[in-house]
Amino acid sequence: VTEYFAYSFLSGLASNTSVRNLLNKYDYYIFPVVNPDGFVYSQTNDRLWRKNRQSTSGSSCLGHDINRNWNYQWATPGGASTDPCLSPADAPETIVHANFVNRLAASAQKLKLYIDYHSYSQLFMTPYGYSCSTLAANNAEYQSLAQGVAAAIKSVYGTVFRTGPICPTIYQVSGSSVDYLADVTKAQYSFTSELRDTGRYGFVLPASQIRPSGEEAWAGLRYLLGNLR
Repeated sequence: VTEYFAYSFLSGLASNTSVRNLLNKYDYYIFPVVNPDGFVYSQTNDRLWRKNRQSTSGSSCLGHDINRNWNYQWATPGGASTDPCLSPADAPETIVHANFVNRLAASAQKLKLYIDYHSYSQLFMTPYGYSCSTLAANNAEYQSLAQGVAAAIKSVYGTVFRTGPICPTIYQVSGSSVDYLADVTKAQYSFTSELRDTGRYGFVLPASQIRPSGEEAWAGLRYLLGNLR
């Protein structure tokens, strides 16, 4: 869906006033893929490969899970694998990504919003993943925004997304980018979304659903951008 966001911004610039207003209000940084070597491997060798292809010195382990590699609440019991070959923030993708967002947050423009897109389960979630009892200080605002995004998504094709904090909504997750961005980088808002579907096709979504997934996610993003403080 991130590529569809870029397409929608660019195609709406000249003809859509609301899109042009959003482009004039914020700078956007879109990362279509943050795991390039893992993505290539998933296309050539193992369709469901998740990790990058990083080797680990002194170990036979191959690949690090970038989605559990952020150096905040890392390896919280119940939220990560007990695999001993992993260490926090040791993936080059995580290091570069963290340095980038932290530079933005430290700049004059600050960092307003971060969204991490995944599949699948049809969820739009808020911090935190590392704990099922800890809530963000502005949790009420987070939940209101997430519910508005879900309603905007549903208005396109009727697709139902559930909302809530990551841990009680899906499962415990430690070392996630969303928690890091919320509490270390101090982005004003930090979300994650699990896209279509809810399990019929899972990670192997039919090509016919790719554009509709982008269109409904775009509706949700536009709602969100229009309702941030």
